[in-house]
Amino acid sequence: MTEPKKEMSHEYRTLLAVILCLAVLIGASYFNKPKPQPQPEPSPAATTSTAPNSPAPVAPAPTTQSPTAKNSTPVGSQAAAVSPAPVISVPARAATAERTIVVESGVYHVELSNKGAVAHKWILEKYTDESTPPRALDLVHADASAQFGGWPLAVVMDDPQLESRANSALYEVTVTPDTPGAIQAPAEVDFAWSDGHLSITKKLKFDTSYTVNVQISAELDGRPVAAALAWRGGFGDPGAFRGRGSQSTQAFYSQGGKLELLAANKLGVADNSAQKNIRVYDFQTDGTLRNGRIFGEEPGPKGEGVPDGMRLDRAGNLYVTGPGGLWVWDSDGHHLGTIMLPEQPANLAWGDADLKTLYITATTSLYKLKTNATGFVPYLAK
Repeated sequence: MTEPKKEMSHEYRTLLAVILCLAVLIGASYFNKPKPQPQPEPSPAATTSTAPNSPAPVAPAPTTQSPTAKNSTPVGSQAAAVSPAPVISVPARAATAERTIVVESGVYHVELSNKGAVAHKWILEKYTDESTPPRALDLVHADASAQFGGWPLAVVMDDPQLESRANSALYEVTVTPDTPGAIQAPAEVDFAWSDGHLSITKKLKFDTSYTVNVQISAELDGRPVAAALAWRGGFGDPGAFRGRGSQSTQAFYSQGGKLELLAANKLGVADNSAQKNIRVYDFQTDGTLRNGRIFGEEPGPKGEGVPDGMRLDRAGNLYVTGPGGLWVWDSDGHHLGTIMLPEQPANLAWGDADLKTLYITATTSLYKLKTNATGFVPYLAK
């Protein structure tokens, strides 16, 4: 006799259905596994190399930025962000031959050379020197310039090799107005030269007075470098200090409330000896010195300068570079005070149209000092 089949209970059928569903899900996840994504190739800037048998570099763990570090750069990214500054290509430019440019007005005659872009003559037509017979005064000391190889408007740079290249180069010239022969002021003369690395530009603007505006710019591989201009070879008429000629050069000074005259052969000279004195001598007509005496002393620690450059103002006060700054003396040898400067000064000159500004050369800089005094310039004192 056949036993009747037992029917599954409701609970057993539910359990069996759950087991079958789990088996289907597990099988589907196994056979439909996602393919691995290809890793991006590292950029050249971020590529690192490891020595054989050394552990691979470990990526830095992510960090949480604090509110005060929003603009900070994560460590490890700085090396990839820094790159060397590109070298700027500068075309070479130069003239093929030496050339002389002549600029004239009613009061001066200037001759410029494109070799070094310097001045070979700067003649003041209305002034004479101490020659016999007297000649028009040339502010360029041609003999000294030729002997020592430095002319007025020469370039001064920190690197002597760059300076030499700039002062021996043949510059291209642009003249406005561009007319044949001598150029009549007002006029502008521009000099430009480059060897592909060093580039120099000089601009000279002449007006009809004694004033000329001079600008210089210098670049090395497209980046600005420091440069200045120097009046080399001496300045003024050397004959005035040798007692020659029939002309009498005179200086003005104040004494007892009166404006007095002083011959140029009695002007003070600075003594750069260890005593740091300023002395006055009487120059004789044969060029010899007599009656030397101390005008003033400028004491100071060793290494802080000695009496050197000097200038007079129209009140007879004497300005002398010395220890710590610019020493000011009255005509009787009394020290009125010292103008302190950031650097040790070496020389000075009166400038600007009113002659109330002192231009002072120092160790590394040129300083401009506006004063209430009026400078005395012998060749303009007429």
